[in-house]
Amino acid sequence: MPATQGPERVAYYSLLRFVPDALRDEPINVGLFLVSEDGDWARFDARVPKTRLASVNRRSEADRIEEWASVLRERFEAEGYPGLFNDRERLTRAVLDEWAQSFSATLRISEPRVAVERDLDRLWQELFSRLVRTARQTGSLAGHEAPPLSAPAEKRGVVREFVNVARRWPTFDHTRLRYNRSFTGRYASHFADLAILNGHVTGIMQAIPLSAGSPYEIVATRAMLLEAAVDLDADVAKLALYRDPPPEKRDLLVQTTSVINEAGRGIKLVPSRSFGALEAQLANTLFPPGEDASV
Repeated sequence: MPATQGPERVAYYSLLRFVPDALRDEPINVGLFLVSEDGDWARFDARVPKTRLASVNRRSEADRIEEWASVLRERFEAEGYPGLFNDRERLTRAVLDEWAQSFSATLRISEPRVAVERDLDRLWQELFSRLVRTARQTGSLAGHEAPPLSAPAEKRGVVREFVNVARRWPTFDHTRLRYNRSFTGRYASHFADLAILNGHVTGIMQAIPLSAGSPYEIVATRAMLLEAAVDLDADVAKLALYRDPPPEKRDLLVQTTSVINEAGRGIKLVPSRSFGALEAQLANTLFPPGEDASV
């Protein structure tokens, strides 16, 4: 059943806020935590406006926050909420409350606020877009808009959506995921946005940035996937993941579909709205029960 037809769920969100000038106390929203009330769904991401912080001579802090957020994001993407902190089993409202009480002059986490929504993924997109990605800030930083979504950010988001769906599969094992890492085919090494390893490569995924990517970035991503597909056995799952592009970029999807279909290398083009259907087709292929995740 699609999430939008399920029961309403209670969730809590907190903002990661950076305060360039503690005296002026004008925070900038740089990240968002969202957790379900029962603790079985959680997400974190951050977007640090380097240009805006450089304008107030705080570029070094921006770099530090971005590095910290990147580590936290990668840990969360690899392991889910247990990966945020080793001593936490789940990210819950109680944890957000605790963090909010840990006052910092420049980096703060807001007290949790409640939200009710059937589809938590949709709620996440709405909150992140409204509060972090495009929100204007007050005071000396007013008038500077956050940068538009980049191709790398779109690719990370698509992969994250896929992993969030795959977590529900009975055979899912986060230790088998490799993000932006090299893997070895029959004759050469390749890179993928996500590779799944179980003693050998069982699947590779490239996210096609149809919305934010330039024609060059889209062609380069396709080329990487096609090159790897030639060098992998037929039983290895090869997925090109994407979000439906806006109408003005539909021609890029048509081109990508034609290229992949003509290549005939066993590549499956999968929109994010169809990730759930992959369980019956590929769950045991990608995550064979009882196999070793090492390579």
